[in-house]
Amino acid sequence: GQYWLDFGKESRAGVVRIQFPNPNHSSYKNPDPALPVIVAYHGAGGSENMFFDAYGAGRLARLARDNGYLLITPRQPLMGALLPIDALIDELAKIAPIDRNRIVVIGHSMGAGQTISQLDKHPGIAQAAVILGGGRAVQKPDSWKGIKVYAAAGDKDFGLSGTQAFAKSLGQMESKPELEIFENTEHLGIVQVAWDKIFDWLAQSK
Repeated sequence: GQYWLDFGKESRAGVVRIQFPNPNHSSYKNPDPALPVIVAYHGAGGSENMFFDAYGAGRLARLARDNGYLLITPRQPLMGALLPIDALIDELAKIAPIDRNRIVVIGHSMGAGQTISQLDKHPGIAQAAVILGGGRAVQKPDSWKGIKVYAAAGDKDFGLSGTQAFAKSLGQMESKPELEIFENTEHLGIVQVAWDKIFDWLAQSK
């Protein structure tokens, strides 16, 4: 099922929307009791509902459910501090049997920058990352060692240069990202058209 929770601490914003997968669904693909996790950060002007109700009519939520992922989408305030991802995962572990060895972080636009910031600061927290329609060069490349990375933008996406800067900054590393540019695709469209490729890539990256 789906829930809204508030993991906020002191001045740290921590409102999230969360979805547990349905083990009785015909396409459920996770035989283990511990759940892999997707943390997805939305773009500027959005909310924790973007990945559930927009970005391709909530297709991420359906794909996460059917592939056995616990999906968590934090609300990002334009002003103020966001709960760090390590604290978020610790709070999540209190209520769900999560697999800390299968954590994926996805970010679009402002959320791509948030993903990069979180993984720069918290090495080892995630095993895979997806950067869509935005981003910037990483500040701490060593924090990205061992993380499998997929980056994508549209050829008509104003976030394309940020995605390319991100990929270039990791280009010499063992975990250099797979970079894909989709034709005839703009800034919001990239999130819709990339989902099938992302989940195929995740399946191959296990």
